[in-house]
Amino acid sequence: MGSAPYLKGLDVVSSIEWGRAYLWDCKFGSGREVSPSSIVPAPKKPFDTWFPATEVRENLSTLQSKEFETHISTLKVPQSTSVFTIELTFIDDYKDTLSDWLTDWVNKKILGDGVFLYPLEEVVTALYIAKLKPDKSVLHTTSYIVYPEGELHYEGKSENGLHTYQVTFISVGTIT
Repeated sequence: MGSAPYLKGLDVVSSIEWGRAYLWDCKFGSGREVSPSSIVPAPKKPFDTWFPATEVRENLSTLQSKEFETHISTLKVPQSTSVFTIELTFIDDYKDTLSDWLTDWVNKKILGDGVFLYPLEEVVTALYIAKLKPDKSVLHTTSYIVYPEGELHYEGKSENGLHTYQVTFISVGTIT
């Protein structure tokens, strides 16, 4: 008599190499990949080739439905999508290199020092998020065109720790 069907499922489960939450990396582009007229450069060294993000939350799909009632029931059908966001938590150096970069991006490059608003094509840059294999080689990379949204807060504490920031980026497209 053969083994129970659920035992075969256990064999399959134990043979899968599961994804790990730490197998990813990200960096910002110089903006030249997005638009020749882009004015948002990559962060200054040492963060021009990598970004010290400790957490990423990447919106992969969003679908809203429309609900309507028929004679005897209520139905839903797919209707639309919405804005795609990417949330990054990152650490900064003692010089505030990254928080200064983001502050300048918002206050000077997007808001024109409070005098005017730059066009979208001049205030975006590329954000590359790579998913990695267990050997840390790149499985695939998604290249977004983004700008920051919301507030960026400095948070000082009386205990030892790193400067940690959270920022949300709006994806206005992808780079193919």
